[in-house]
Amino acid sequence: MNYRTPETISAVADLLLARIDPDAGSPRPVRPGRHPVSWLEPDPDAAPEVVAGEVARASCERAVAVVVPDDSGDHPGIAALRDAVSAVRPDASVLPLAMAKGLEFDMVVLVDPESVLDRSPQGLQDLYVGATRATQDLVLVQPGGFGPLLTEVRDTASTADRELTA
Repeated sequence: MNYRTPETISAVADLLLARIDPDAGSPRPVRPGRHPVSWLEPDPDAAPEVVAGEVARASCERAVAVVVPDDSGDHPGIAALRDAVSAVRPDASVLPLAMAKGLEFDMVVLVDPESVLDRSPQGLQDLYVGATRATQDLVLVQPGGFGPLLTEVRDTASTADRELTA
């Protein structure tokens, strides 16, 4: 039984886990989730504002993290992302994925998951960890659009979400 991660997020996590290890079982979630996982594909130049908009919609009582790929700290877009998030929610954490391991947040905005997949042979495992940091809402933001694997995960999870709410 999984008391922490709702069905909506577990549906995505389970699909990632199946890619990592098809024989691995995952605990059954006991909570349905308030919202489906959001999959956003903004223009790269608009990504900081899109992320900030998602962060701004979370109530002030909720712990919010914006998780970015490891080793992206020197990327010029990260400074703009930090500034945009800080402007709407100074208490929101903007941190690399490695620092998010073991932590929980009510809302996680995972930025550039395709880079997470590409940066390491363990990219799927890292992405699974990032997705499962969320206890209520998960937003995946891929500037320029998702690749084939994450598009398939999105489409499959969206079908599962529709079945859960039907």
